[in-house]
Amino acid sequence: MAVRFPLVMLSVVVALWLGGCGGGVTEGSSEVAPAGQVDVFATRIAPILESSCGCHTGGAAEGGIALGGYSAALGHVVKGDAAASALLVSMTLANGVNSRYSVGDAEVIRAWIVDGAPRYGAAENLAPPGESGYAGISSCANHCHGAIREEWLYGPHGNLEEMDADHQDKDLGLDSLGFPAYGYNGLGEAGSSCSAACHDPLGDGKQLSEGITGNVPRPVVGCESCHGAGGDHLAIDYPKPGPERCGLCHNSAFSHNKYHPEGDNIIEDYEASPHARSVNSHVLVEEGSTGVKGRCSRCHTDEGARDWVRQLGELAASGSADSPGETLIEQATPVQCRTCHDKHDPSRLLFGADEGDEDGDGVLQSAEFRTCTHCHQASGAYHGENSTRSWSGGTVGVGTFDNSGRVIYDTHFDDPATMEIEGYVLDVEGARTCRDCHNQHAADNTISNQWARSGHGGRITLAKEAASLSVDSAEVFTAGVDDNWAPAWSHYPWGAEYRSACARCHTATGLVAYLNNPATYEPEVDIAYENGAMRHLQFVTNDGSDAVVYDSKTRKDNLAGIEKEMLYCWACHTDRSGAVRDPGAITPPYTSTAFPDVGSSNLCLACHIGRESGATVANSTDDFSNKGFVNSHYLSAGGTVFRTTGYEYAGRDYDNVGHYKHAGIGTTQVDDTGEIVELYAGTGTSGPCVTCHLGSAEGETANHLFLPFTFDEDGAITEIVNPLCATCHRASETRDTTLTPEFLNEEREHYEDALQALEAQLAAAGYTFQPGHPYFTAKNWLSDSDGDGVTRIDSDGDGAADSADPEDAWTGPLNMGAAFNFNLLHHDPGGFAHNRYYVKRLIYDAIDWLDNNILDDSTAATLDALDAATGYKAGAATYLASIGR
Repeated sequence: MAVRFPLVMLSVVVALWLGGCGGGVTEGSSEVAPAGQVDVFATRIAPILESSCGCHTGGAAEGGIALGGYSAALGHVVKGDAAASALLVSMTLANGVNSRYSVGDAEVIRAWIVDGAPRYGAAENLAPPGESGYAGISSCANHCHGAIREEWLYGPHGNLEEMDADHQDKDLGLDSLGFPAYGYNGLGEAGSSCSAACHDPLGDGKQLSEGITGNVPRPVVGCESCHGAGGDHLAIDYPKPGPERCGLCHNSAFSHNKYHPEGDNIIEDYEASPHARSVNSHVLVEEGSTGVKGRCSRCHTDEGARDWVRQLGELAASGSADSPGETLIEQATPVQCRTCHDKHDPSRLLFGADEGDEDGDGVLQSAEFRTCTHCHQASGAYHGENSTRSWSGGTVGVGTFDNSGRVIYDTHFDDPATMEIEGYVLDVEGARTCRDCHNQHAADNTISNQWARSGHGGRITLAKEAASLSVDSAEVFTAGVDDNWAPAWSHYPWGAEYRSACARCHTATGLVAYLNNPATYEPEVDIAYENGAMRHLQFVTNDGSDAVVYDSKTRKDNLAGIEKEMLYCWACHTDRSGAVRDPGAITPPYTSTAFPDVGSSNLCLACHIGRESGATVANSTDDFSNKGFVNSHYLSAGGTVFRTTGYEYAGRDYDNVGHYKHAGIGTTQVDDTGEIVELYAGTGTSGPCVTCHLGSAEGETANHLFLPFTFDEDGAITEIVNPLCATCHRASETRDTTLTPEFLNEEREHYEDALQALEAQLAAAGYTFQPGHPYFTAKNWLSDSDGDGVTRIDSDGDGAADSADPEDAWTGPLNMGAAFNFNLLHHDPGGFAHNRYYVKRLIYDAIDWLDNNILDDSTAATLDALDAATGYKAGAATYLASIGR
C-alpha cells in the first residue's frame, strides 16, 4: 500500500529530493564492500522500503519521490538528524493512518539515520562468527529496537546482574560479568556446553556494545536466539516466538538444580498442562472454528489475556471506570510463556504488583498473585463471586464446588470472622504466594488435591464436597473444618501469641521458624503475634479491640474469629520442585539426646514424637499423691518407631526384636569399603516416615494423603498403597504369607482390644480415662503397697515423696506410667504398625503391674479371667500372647 504524504510534507520532501544531500554512493557504482563488511542499507533499510513503500521504489515515482536505491534514499535524509529527515517524518505522520510501516520499522529507520545512514558496516557487529544470515546483537540493540533493548538488558536474558560467591545478586551495571560470576572464559565457545546450549548460544556476549549493552563480555541470550536469524529482517523466522522456542533451553535436558531447581522440565510440564490446551471446544465460537468467544478469550488465549491488560492500561490512563471490553480472538493461540511473562523481560509478569492498592480493598497484591488470579479467580469474573481476600458471602454464579484448580475462590480464603477454617491463609503480597504450592508450568493439582484430603490439609476438600450437595450454593463458601474434621488446626487460635509454644507444629509459619534453626528457636520471639512471623493473620475480636487479650485463669480470649493455617506445602518444602527443609537430627523436648538423622523424615519427627515421654514420669520427684497427669501429646509415631516415648518398667526388656527394621528404613550406613550405602537396599535415604507414608506405586506422584493404606467408609483397610510394604513383609521362613489388608485389619483390631483391656485395668485401679484433656483427673497415683490400708509417701522422713521411699511412694510413677502408656498409644492409632513388639510390651507390662501391683507376668492370667462376654478379651489375649518372660 502506498504512503500518502500530506501536501505540506510533500513539498518538503520534493525540495530535499531535488536539492539532494550529497555524500552518498551513486546508484550503479561498481564500489565493492570492503572485506569483512556488509551493506547495512541493503540488509536493514532496503527491505523495509521495498515492502512498505512499493510505489516509491524500484525507479517508480509518485508525487516526485523515488526511493529506489541508496543514493535516492539519501535524498530524503539528513545524516545524524532524524527529526530533520523527511523520510522519517513522513513515516511518523503516516504511521497508523494508511501505512504498512510499523513503529518498529520507523525505529529502524531512525536509528539508521542517527548512525549516519551507513551503507557499509563492520561484519563482526552484524553476525556471529561463522554464522550466515544473523545480524548480531549489536545490530539489533543499537540500530533498531532501543526501547526493547532496555527491557531485555535488565531481564534475565540480558544477564546484567552478576552473582557473588554466595550466589547473591551484585548489580554492576554494564560492567557486570553476569552469571556465572566466574567470568566469560569458555562461554560462547563450542567446547563449553552450558554456553553453546543456552547461556550464550550465538556468541552474542562477545559482540556487546560498550556503553550500550555491555562494557565487558558476558553470557547473554540475544534477540536472534529467540527470533531466529535477522539478517533478512522482514523474513525473520520467529517474529512471535512460541513456547517451542523457550523450550530450546527450558527443558529437562538441562539440569539446573544447583542454582535454579525450579528451572528444569518447564517445556515438558507446559506441553502436558491444561494451559497448552486452553483453546478448546468449550470456548470456540463454533465447532471447527479457530475463533474464541470474547467472554472466554481473556483467560483461554494468549492474545486475549494481553489485550485485556492493554485495555486496562488505556482505561486507567484516561481515568475511565469502565471495564475492558470482551474481545473476539480469531486464530487464537493458547495460554503460553509470553502470556504470563513479558516477552523481553521474563521476570516481569502479565500484571505488576498492586503497589497502590489499585482495587481499593486495602490489600496490596504481588505481581504473581495478580497474574495468576487474573484467570484462577479469587474474585467474580465468569465463574463465581468472592472478595479478593476472604469470603464475602456472595452467592451469584457460585454453582457446584470446583476442585479442578481453575478457580480458587471457594478454597483459598479463610474467613477471619470465624473460628472454623473455610480456606487457606494466603500472603497475597508474597512474591511466591502461588509458586510456594503449585508448579505453575505443569498446572497439575494431583498432589494438591491429595493434600487437601489429608490430615495435613484438614480434609477441607471433603467439607467442600459435602456442602456442594446443598441447594444453597453459598454454603460452599461457608463450609469449613472444625474440631470434628481438623482439631490439629482448628481447636485453638494457634497463631495467637499466647499459643506461641503450640505454633511450632500447629501452623505452617511456626514450623518453618523451628525448622530453619531448631537449636535457637524461641517461640515467644519467633512467633510473636503482633510484630513477628504470625502478624499476617487477620482476626476479629468480640469487643471491637485491635488486640487479642487472653485470661490465663479462665483460659478465655476475646477472639470472635481468626485465620488459621494448616500444614501448607511451603512448611516442609523450600520450593515447588520438591526440595525439603533440612533441620538435621531432631532433639525431642523431653531429652537432650537427639533422634538419629533420618534425612527428610526429620521433618516428620519435628512434630510426631510427643512432648513428654515415659521417662518424664519415671524421673519425676513430685508428690504423686497430688500430681496432675502427664500428657504425652498426640500422634507420636516417631517416638514409637524409635522406642523413646513409652513408660518402661524396670527389669523388663524393651529392645527391638531381631527382625524389626522399621527404624532403619530409608537410612544409610558405611560399608566395608567406606562407601555410604542404603542400610536396606531399595528403601532410599529419606528415612522411615517419608519412605513409608509418601511411597506410591511406580510412576505415580508421591502420596500426599500420607497414608500407606486406603480405607473403606467403615475405616477398614482395603489396599496397601505403598508397594514397599509387601516387598519387605513377604512370605519367608518366619512368615507364612505376604502382608495383606486382612492381616493388618486383624492386627489393628487386636491392638485396640488390648488397649481396651488396659483401659479397664486402669479404671479398676481408680484411674478412669476421659476423652478430653487432661484425660485422667485423678491426683493421687499411689497404691497401698503393703496392704495395710494406708498409703505412705514419706516413710524415710526426708520430707519428700520420692522413689527412695521403701513404701507406697514408689508406686506413683508406676501407676501413672500405665496411664501414660494407654494415653500415648490411644493417640497413636497406627502404633500396631509403627513398632509392633514395642507397643505390645508397653501394654503387657502396664496390665501386669496394674492387676496386682507386681511385675510377675500375670497379664495372661488376668485376661483369661475376664468374662467371656467381654468383647475385647479374645483379641487382647491373642495380641499379647507372644509377650512375657
